[in-house]
Amino acid sequence: SSAASDVYKRQVENIKNPGIRMAFWTHFVTQPTTTSVSLLWAVPFLVTAENQTHDFAALTLTSMVIFGLLTGPIIGRICARHPEKRALVVYLVVGLTTLTWLIIVSIPGQIMSPLLLVFFLLISIGGPASMIAFDFTKDIVSKDRLGSANGFANVGGFLASFVMMYLTGLVIDIVQATTSSVERYTIDAFRWGFASQLLVVAVGIAFFTLERRKHLQMPPVSGNSSNQQLV
Repeated sequence: SSAASDVYKRQVENIKNPGIRMAFWTHFVTQPTTTSVSLLWAVPFLVTAENQTHDFAALTLTSMVIFGLLTGPIIGRICARHPEKRALVVYLVVGLTTLTWLIIVSIPGQIMSPLLLVFFLLISIGGPASMIAFDFTKDIVSKDRLGSANGFANVGGFLASFVMMYLTGLVIDIVQATTSSVERYTIDAFRWGFASQLLVVAVGIAFFTLERRKHLQMPPVSGNSSNQQLV
């Protein structure tokens, strides 16, 4: 019971720390647009709505993983050499993935295969970028609290992913019901469904900005002259 009490106290301390909450929202806002589509919506969107083959859908999902393997080390190198730019990287990645989704939902009719592949590759950058959350935590808390801090931050992306997956499906069902369409997975239904997930991104980036500001107002972390060096 004492061990459980210690874990509880550490997690409470983590939640009270705006820097750890910032890490939570970092994971929340970067990961879900990649995870929700790769886990659930890529195949029905590409095959049914966009009339692509299953082979193309498989190629797209595989390419997303490979592209993540290539972009991850690049993002890691940038964050290692310029830790003060990590928040900027978060903003840039979220901006890029959001712009990509806006283009997808704005194009009337079906999208050409090469463009679809490029769009999904750009969306996949959010996966490796979500690891910035753990780069934040390691510089904010002591090692004895790092595990619980990382666990708390890790919840953010998966929470947002499942909310986004559900919200997309809910909107698709609503579109089908209101249009009395026989086919559920139409381009228009996906257009509205994918657009709805931007609400989750908006919430995430707003709270990330709020918690980052609170973190920067805190006294400097031990060993650092300023919290600016961290974010």
